[in-house]
Amino acid sequence: DPDLPGAAVVMALDGQRPFAVEVQALVSRSWLSIPRRTGLGFDINRLHLLLAVLEKRLKLNFGQSDVYVKIGGGLRMQDPGLDLGLVAALLSSFFDRPAPERAVFWGEVDLNGRIRPVTGHDPRLTQSERLGYAPIFCPASPGRRSAIASVGDLNRVLFGPTQEERTAKK
Repeated sequence: DPDLPGAAVVMALDGQRPFAVEVQALVSRSWLSIPRRTGLGFDINRLHLLLAVLEKRLKLNFGQSDVYVKIGGGLRMQDPGLDLGLVAALLSSFFDRPAPERAVFWGEVDLNGRIRPVTGHDPRLTQSERLGYAPIFCPASPGRRSAIASVGDLNRVLFGPTQEERTAKK
């Protein structure tokens, strides 16, 4: 359902074969002194790193929220290209607004919040276009102008400026 927040489609890579997989996130207020962080289908430490990057770079507070993330279909994935889709799903759930319908994501998020290229960019792009996904959110590559360079860019494109950015403009 395109109206539900907390979901993003990632063009993942299995060997040399790209395929679309759904990443789901649920961010909800926690009443526990130590909020829960749970992930199914990928390395939970990756979730911890991405949450720290979002808190630092976007000034978001996940410290009072439980965070649950899973890869659809019961898949287990090690692809670093999941990072951008996972961030999109987390932001979507955090702001309680759905990601754009038919959007697809891939890219690795580094500790500075930049989006880095991942292996198999061309096959992922070709498969995304063949399956009719648009918009496509991916790292910069030669000849591609609409690439996402950082988590800040992704947040602005998907959900508008942060509270801090709105305050700075005044």
